[in-house]
Amino acid sequence: MPRGARVLVALLLAALALLAPGAALAEERILSWQSDIEIRPDGTLEVAETIRVAVEGYQISRGIYRDFPLTFTDAEGRLREVGFTLLNVIGFAP
Repeated sequence: MPRGARVLVALLLAALALLAPGAALAEERILSWQSDIEIRPDGTLEVAETIRVAVEGYQISRGIYRDFPLTFTDAEGRLREVGFTLLNVIGFAP
């Protein structure tokens, strides 16, 4: 690569770094995930999940979400639906 092209690439990379200084350093990820599951005699479940997340506000700025499947196919091939009740959500910032 000619010297002029290398200088141009270096300048472009430096300009990008100045435009988004936090983007290259942002590390948003799940730090830990614990599920405590209680199976009751009537067949219902109570699930408490504790999720710790490293957030820098780059891609995650208003929290995370959790999906739960509410339908399944039983042994006879029928589509079944299960109930779901959200009991509590606790969010905090250190």
